[in-house]
Amino acid sequence: MQDCLEKTSQQKKKETKRSQTQSKHRDVFLLGKTEWNQIKIELPQKENDWIYCVCQLSSISMGSFSKKSSIRRSSLILFLFVLIFFSFRDLFARPIPPLSSRITDEANLISPEKKAEWEGLLSFHEKNTSDQIAILIIPSLEGEVLEEYSLKVAESWKLGTQERDNGLLILLAVEDRKVRIEVGYGLEGILTDVYCNRLIRNTMIPYFKAEDYQEGLNQGLLEILRVLVAGEAPPEPSLLQTVMDFDGLVGSGEVPFVLGIFLSLIFIGMIFLFAFIFAFHRDDTSIWGFFFLLIFFQWLPTMFLGFYGWLVCNLIYVIGFPFIRLTRDRISWVKKISDKVTDNVIFNGGSGSGGSWSSGGSSGGFSGGGGSFGGGGSSGSW
Repeated sequence: MQDCLEKTSQQKKKETKRSQTQSKHRDVFLLGKTEWNQIKIELPQKENDWIYCVCQLSSISMGSFSKKSSIRRSSLILFLFVLIFFSFRDLFARPIPPLSSRITDEANLISPEKKAEWEGLLSFHEKNTSDQIAILIIPSLEGEVLEEYSLKVAESWKLGTQERDNGLLILLAVEDRKVRIEVGYGLEGILTDVYCNRLIRNTMIPYFKAEDYQEGLNQGLLEILRVLVAGEAPPEPSLLQTVMDFDGLVGSGEVPFVLGIFLSLIFIGMIFLFAFIFAFHRDDTSIWGFFFLLIFFQWLPTMFLGFYGWLVCNLIYVIGFPFIRLTRDRISWVKKISDKVTDNVIFNGGSGSGGSWSSGGSSGGFSGGGGSFGGGGSSGSW
């Protein structure tokens, strides 16, 4: 009886040990998650068989482990590359100059007298309103993006008070030919992006194009102070005023003056030549040529000479063309010109907008107050 009990006890111990071994092996299989679950291997039935099972399982799963290790290695390399890239980018980025006065002129463009005048003006405005305005003039952005660098400077200097966020930065990059007005949160309701863009385009850039940077900044600064004192930006000009203010390529300085005049004489002279032939030639009696050329008279004079150039050219064309058509058989001098044009220009009339012809001729102690910026303002270039 005792022998039976001992055998039974030993058998139970073996079963318990086998169960623990199987549980341990299952834990080994679960380490590989989905990869292990997809492999069907019988659990060892004997205590020493688990070594064979693990070796078999390792040989089958080595490809999965190698693939995962390769992905992890690639991810690690990519992460390190991005980290190094941004570290070097910050290392070689253009440094932000320390804020020691309201006017920071690294390009040496502003005279000491004008700098002292601006310092007094801005100091007086800050005492009365708490608005903090600073001007930064740099030779070049050195590869930086204007908007990003301007925001970094404004955030670093913390212009304006922490309660009102009423700071403003004017940044001028001379060699890049760019300027930006960075406006703090508290002033965005007055100095809107649209108004700042108009201020830069109409007030500051004309002086910058003439390389009179000091006067361009002076006029822009005075305009900003007037608006801040008034508490609101001037209303947007009407469509008619906008059109009338357009100066064209010649007046705005987009192209050199002599080149602009030369190009305008060629292109505008060409449509006037066509209008002259259509009007005086007796073989052309249709009105389609008039409307066809009228299209070109709308945009060519405007593009080169602006609103007033458009006005003069269209008045000449709209009044002159019908007058010649109606009087080429009645007034003697008009009749003589009409005869010469008809005799020397072979005109082949056709349907549509006219015809074709040929001819023998040819034709100190300043610091920010903790204000915040959110990218409001505007930029400009020239």
